[in-house]
Formats: sequence, C-alpha cells, structure tokens
Amino acid sequence: MQQNSLGQKIYDLRTQHGYSQETLGNLIGVSRQSISKWELDTASPNADNIIELCKLFSISADYLLGAEENLHQIEKNNDEVVATTSPVVGDDKKKRLERIIKIILFSCLGALAVFITVVIGFVVFSSNQGNIETVYAFSWGDDVKYLIFAIGVIVVALIGIKIFTLIRKR
Repeated sequence: MQQNSLGQKIYDLRTQHGYSQETLGNLIGVSRQSISKWELDTASPNADNIIELCKLFSISADYLLGAEENLHQIEKNNDEVVATTSPVVGDDKKKRLERIIKIILFSCLGALAVFITVVIGFVVFSSNQGNIETVYAFSWGDDVKYLIFAIGVIVVALIGIKIFTLIRKR
C-alpha cells in the first residue's frame, strides 16, 4: 500500500471504525476479497461503492479520492507563488497613502477652482448692475468675462475628472 493512496485510506477508515474486511464488505454489498484488493491498491471501487464508503464513514469523495489533498497542495503552491511575487505590504500602504494625498490635493484644487469660477460667474452675470465694477475699479469687456468664466468651468471639469480617475484607480 502506498501512503495516502485510496487503499490506505480505506484500510485506515475500516480499522478506525473497528470493521473487519468481511464486515465492511457486507455493509456496502461487496465481498471480503474486493475490500482486500482495494486496500492493496490492486483494484479500485466503482462509483457506487465509493458513494457507499463515503456515506458509511461520513467523509467526502474528495477526501477519499485524494482530490482534497491535491487542492490543499495547489493552494499551498499558489500561496508560495503569491508570497514571492507580491509587493511588500509596506509598499502597498505607501502607495495607498500617496493616492489618498493626491485625492485630497486635487479635491482642494477642485474646491478652489469652483470657488474662483463662482466668483468670476458672479462678476460676469452681475456686472450689468454696476455695483461690482466699482469694487474692482476697472471694467472688463463682456467677451473677456465669458471667456474667463468658461476657462474656470473647464478647469473645474478637468479637476473633477482627475479626482474621479484617482478614486476609481485601485
């Protein structure tokens, strides 16, 4: 018998439960010789017999057939690969902190741009009343006011797009 083979598992389960080969054979409907061949790995149980063994011993077919061990080995190998190729955790924290700082910086710039655009908009749309122009002691032409306002709106939009892309980036 090979270590962790199907035959070894059947033998171990049978002896753990205190069954003889004859008793186990009777419980699942096969001969003692079949049990012996399974345990020696010279024959294998069919699907129906595997199901009966799993029910009797309250185990999964994955365990009995060794798929569970293979899965654990694959997971272990994947963990080793991830461990050797993953960046250092400190680097992740540093990158995350840099990203947060960029988001805060662009958010402040965006708020400033919005404020300036609102002030320019106020100047553009209220200059016809005469009060605001006296505060600045000079008069802008309407074309220049609309151009400056449009540039402010574009700057606000660009900063908003940059903030959005920073937030969405992972």
